Amino acid sequence: MIKKRIITLCLVFVFMFNTLCAGATYTNNTTKLTQNIKTKKCKGQKPKSSDTKKITSASLKLLNEVIKAEDKDENVFISPTSVIFAFGMANNGARSKTRTQLENVINGGIKTKSMNNILCRYIKKMNKQKDVKWNIANSIWIRNRNDIKVKKRFLKKVKKYHNAQVFKAAFDNNTVKDINKWVKKNTHKMIPKIMKTIDSDAVMYIINAMAFEASWAEPFKKSGISKNKDFTNIDGSKSKVDMLSEGQDYYYTINGANAFKKYYDGYDYAFVGIEMPEGVSPTDYVNKLVENPDVFTKSLKIKNCKDDCDVTITMPKFELDYSLDMANVIKNMGAPYAFDQNKANLYNMFNKKKNNNYYFSSVIHKTHIEVDKNGTKAAAVTKIGTVETSCAPEEKKYLHIKLDHPFVYAIVDNKTNVPIFIGTMNKME
Repeated sequence: MIKKRIITLCLVFVFMFNTLCAGATYTNNTTKLTQNIKTKKCKGQKPKSSDTKKITSASLKLLNEVIKAEDKDENVFISPTSVIFAFGMANNGARSKTRTQLENVINGGIKTKSMNNILCRYIKKMNKQKDVKWNIANSIWIRNRNDIKVKKRFLKKVKKYHNAQVFKAAFDNNTVKDINKWVKKNTHKMIPKIMKTIDSDAVMYIINAMAFEASWAEPFKKSGISKNKDFTNIDGSKSKVDMLSEGQDYYYTINGANAFKKYYDGYDYAFVGIEMPEGVSPTDYVNKLVENPDVFTKSLKIKNCKDDCDVTITMPKFELDYSLDMANVIKNMGAPYAFDQNKANLYNMFNKKKNNNYYFSSVIHKTHIEVDKNGTKAAAVTKIGTVETSCAPEEKKYLHIKLDHPFVYAIVDNKTNVPIFIGTMNKME
C-alpha cells in the first residue's frame, strides 16, 4: 500500500468555522434538525458545455496547485468533485467578495445559484446509478450554543439543493463519535473515522462524503496479469508491482501524451491512464495542461487508430491513500477572504455579532483508491489532458501504452469527460 498520511476509501471535506468569541456551555446531545427544515424538491439543472469547461478548468488548476503545495515528486490524488460539493454548500453562506472569490476558484466562475442546481442534478444522477455504486452524502453540524445563530435560509438551501442532513450538537467527545459514525455509515464503512477531537473555536462543520465502487466492463484476463514487474519511480529506483495488460481498439492523445480509457460496467464512467512522454514528469505535464484545460475533455472525444492499429495497455495494480489540508492551496488560488478572520463574510450563514467574525480555518481533503484486475474503489471524506493524429492506412501500427513509470490518471464521467477523481503517480512503495 502506498501511504500519504492517512485515509481509507472516501473523500470527505470538512470546513471548520472559527469564531473570535470565547466561552460556551454545551450539552451532550446531538439533535437531528433535518425534518424540521421544510423545503420544496429541487429539479436540478443539466450543466451547459460552457459549465463543463469551467468545472474541468477549475479541477485541473486545483490539482496543479495541490502538486505545488506538496513535497517534490510526491504522489497526489484528489477529488475535485468532492471539493465542489463541499463548497457548493458553503458558498450559500458566503457574501460579497468572499463568495465571488470562492465561485471563481472552486466553480471556475459559475455562480452559486446555478451551481446549486447543477450539483442537485449530480447527486440525483450519481446516487441512482445501477452499474456502478456511488454514495454522495452531505451534512451540516452546528455547535449547540445559544449565541450561534445559523440562518434558516441557508439551511433550507443546503437541504433543498444538496440534500444535506443538519445536526445540532454539543461539540464534545460524544459529537466526535457521532460525526465519525456518520462518516463510517456514508463511506460504506471504508472510512471509520475522520476526526479525533474538536477544536474549541469550531462552531460548524460542513461535510461531503463520496464513495465509488465499480467493476471493469471487461475484466483483465488471467493471462494479462504479470506479477513482480518493475515500476520505475521518479527518482530512478525500481519497485515491484503486479501489472495488468490487455488489447484495445484505439487510444487518445492528450497534449502530446498517449492515453487510454478503461470502462466500468454501464460505460458511464472510465479510468483514464496517461503515459508521460520521454523526459516529461507528471508535475510538468499537469502544469502545461492547465494552460489549455479544455484540451483534456476534447481529447477524450477523439479516438485514434480506430480500425487500423493494435493498441496494448499496461497498468499497475495499486492502492493509494492521500490527505492534505487545502486551505492554503485555495487561498493561494485567489480566495483568501474566506480564511481571513477579519475579511471573511459568511453572513448568509450566520447572524452578525458585535466584535466577532466567522471564517474557514481548514479544508481537510482525504482520498483513497484501489485499482486491481476486477475494478476500482475510490473515495473522498471532508472534515472539508489532444492533438488529433491519424494512422497511415498502408501499414498496421502497433502502440503500447505502458504505465510502468510515473503517470497521470483520472476517473471521468464519459458524457462530459470531467475528472471526478484525478492524480499523479510518481512512485510505488
